[in-house]
Amino acid sequence: MPETISSANIPGVGFTGAAVSPHSISGMVTQNSSSFPAVTITLSGDIVITTPTNSIGNYTFSSLADGQTYTVTPTKANFSFGPKSSPETLSGSNISGVNFAALVQEDLGCGTLVSNQSVTIVNQATGFSPKNLSISVGDVVKWHNNDSIDHTVTSGTSPTPDGVFDSGHVTSGSNYCVKFIDPTHAYPYFCSIHTTMTGTVTVP
Repeated sequence: MPETISSANIPGVGFTGAAVSPHSISGMVTQNSSSFPAVTITLSGDIVITTPTNSIGNYTFSSLADGQTYTVTPTKANFSFGPKSSPETLSGSNISGVNFAALVQEDLGCGTLVSNQSVTIVNQATGFSPKNLSISVGDVVKWHNNDSIDHTVTSGTSPTPDGVFDSGHVTSGSNYCVKFIDPTHAYPYFCSIHTTMTGTVTVP
């Protein structure tokens, strides 16, 4: 409120204060229905903050301004999550239950994951064998490239990746492993170099 003093006092210049209640966004991350600690959670919007999930998979962002929209995104090396991120708008109250589940864990060379399921990359004409594979939650699938040229194992419906897993180029004789963590999912995939090569992994 601008005021100009001109040879006299100016009374009655008052203000009314209103309390601003900061709010929070919270949730948890699970891996096959169990708590998943040490996942980095990023909050982005008018500010950017990161925090890890605690020992029981929970996280909280506090002191957030009402009326703002934020995006919450989980990340951990070699893992992908569902959903990938979650937009949240604060409107007069805290938001809880912004939860995520680990879907898969990747191993580009099968150096750490031990497979109990296998798929052979035969060639461009034959594709993947078996083409459709039904597995149990927690199984590790190994793709072995038995062809003389490079292929990829890229999740999504050909030719569009969905970002859940992607081997990059699997060279001749090389392997790629994925551990499937979350139940009741079907994962279509394809070779991004030869997009007619497709397959599906189903976790009942």
